[in-house]
Amino acid sequence: MTLPMPEIVISDTSCLILLQKIDHLSLLSKIYSKVIVTPIIASEFGKDLPDFIEIRTPKDQFAFKTLSQLVDQGEASAFTLAFEIDNCVLILDDRKARKVAKSLGLN
Repeated sequence: MTLPMPEIVISDTSCLILLQKIDHLSLLSKIYSKVIVTPIIASEFGKDLPDFIEIRTPKDQFAFKTLSQLVDQGEASAFTLAFEIDNCVLILDDRKARKVAKSLGLN
């Protein structure tokens, strides 16, 4: 049984940077209905984001602070947001962050 592709993606900073470097940042909008980043990730990106990327602040600051002890702040903010949004997927390039996300049950 194949699960449907999540419609929402939450991206970490380095994934955005790498896609921009190869001039394929728009690929995210072609694959997903909604692309979301946190203000921390937007700030780390350092440039204006395309209009198709929504910036959303995670609500659970306790979870963010706890997760910040395991991964960097951008990743922690993405994890926190992923817990708050149903049917989403995270894109991460950092191996440690992917292991932590998997151990937390995040896609």
